[in-house]
Amino acid sequence: MSFEARRARLPRFTGIAALARLATLRPRDADYVVLEIDPSGPWPALLKLVPATQCLLAAAAAGPNLARALVARLGGDDPAQALCELLAGPFLPVRPLYLLDDRWRARLRPLALGRPGDTVAHGLFPSRTSKLARLLLAAAGDYPADVVLQAARDAFARGRPYHAHDAIACALVCAGAPARALLRERLRDTGAQRGWRSRKQTHALGRWAQRSGYMSEETGL
Repeated sequence: MSFEARRARLPRFTGIAALARLATLRPRDADYVVLEIDPSGPWPALLKLVPATQCLLAAAAAGPNLARALVARLGGDDPAQALCELLAGPFLPVRPLYLLDDRWRARLRPLALGRPGDTVAHGLFPSRTSKLARLLLAAAGDYPADVVLQAARDAFARGRPYHAHDAIACALVCAGAPARALLRERLRDTGAQRGWRSRKQTHALGRWAQRSGYMSEETGL
C-alpha cells in the first residue's frame, strides 16, 4: 500500500480538535493522525501562537488546508513550502532535499530527537518525521560527517534495537564515497540473520539513492 493510501485511512481531526492535537503533537503522533481546518476560520491568528518547530511538526500530519496555513505561518517563502512538503511525505522522500540555513536547522533539531541511528524514548526507533529531520540536517552539515558515517557502519550491529536505515541515508547525503561503498556492501549482504524486512528496506534505500543522485551512475549500485 502506498504512503498516500495509508495516510487516507488515518483518523481525521478538524477545526478546534485539530488545533488541540497540534499543540500537543509529538513526532511519533504525526504518523497516526491527519489534522485539517476550515480555511475560513481564524487560523492565521491562532497559528501565530504556535511555535515554528511545532508548526513544522504539524506539517507532517496536515491536510491540504492546514498545510497552506502552516506554510503562510512559517513565512510563505520557498523554504517554508519545501520543508512542509517534505515533512508531509514519506521517508525516504520523493522530493529533493532542501538545503537549510541556520534558522531552519534550529527549528528542525528538536524534531530529529538525536543523531542518525539514535533510539528515541517513544518506541525506540525514530518516526518518519524524525528520520526526515535527521536527513535534512545531515544534508545541511549539522552533524559531523565522521559521526554519521560511524552510525551507518553500526546500523545493523548485533544487539541494536532497530536497523538504522536512517543513519545510512544520512551518511549518503553528507559523507560521500565511503557511504556509497558502505551501501553497496549492505546491498550485497543476503544473510538471513538480517531478516527480509531489513533487506527490503536496504534495497529501497539503494533505489532512492540512485534515483536521487547519491550513487554514481558510472559504477551503479
